[in-house]
Amino acid sequence: MKNLLKVMDREDVLLIDYEDMVKYHGRMNIGGVALAYKVLEYAFSRLSPHTPPRREMTEIFTAFPGSGVIDGFEMVTRAVTQGRFQLDEAYDEPRALAGTSGRFYFRVTYAGTPLALAPKAGLVPEAFLAMGRKIKAGQATAEDKGRFQEMKESLAAALMGLKAGEVFDEL
Repeated sequence: MKNLLKVMDREDVLLIDYEDMVKYHGRMNIGGVALAYKVLEYAFSRLSPHTPPRREMTEIFTAFPGSGVIDGFEMVTRAVTQGRFQLDEAYDEPRALAGTSGRFYFRVTYAGTPLALAPKAGLVPEAFLAMGRKIKAGQATAEDKGRFQEMKESLAAALMGLKAGEVFDEL
């Protein structure tokens, strides 16, 4: 059986799976989509374990600017368009891995209760980060860009193959 995120939108329970999020964002930054899915899966299980969380009561703060993550959060929570999303790439949480921009730091607040998360050490491979830096610096070849897309697909598949508790440390 497929794992689904459940969220309340007014009086309706929405059931959202990973493929729904991929359809919303696309595959360009699919690793970020998978990361957003796992952030929400973990946070919802901890912050609202018995009932689906309400979209309008969910706030998200992150130091990670990836469009896959942002679109994933938006698709499920509507936090971006409804003003409950904050991005601060300069936020310096040393326990969270530095990405090519910002850090892999996520704080989901539900009904006033915050939960801060970062991926476990080693979950995002150094080769992935190095390729991202190369691309960001404008030093990548077309072959590098193709390889990076393969790396993003592999990272997404690895994340989706893990239980959310295997992905994150609470900070």
